[in-house]
Amino acid sequence: IGRELGLEIQQARLARKITQKVLANQINEQASVIQSFENGTAIKNQTVLSKLGKALGVRFTSKKK
Repeated sequence: IGRELGLEIQQARLARKITQKVLANQINEQASVIQSFENGTAIKNQTVLSKLGKALGVRFTSKKK
């Protein structure tokens, strides 16, 4: 998904003062999924991006290169 989007996700999570594990539980995913998205190594998954956005109160869109 790219490092830039990963940083946006991480910043939104930190602004809410929650851990990767807590966020993962909120969206019914594994903490490793959150970690891979924040690292920018995750494969584009609009469903997970949507769940992240709802949980964090932010809209994330992956950018095509």
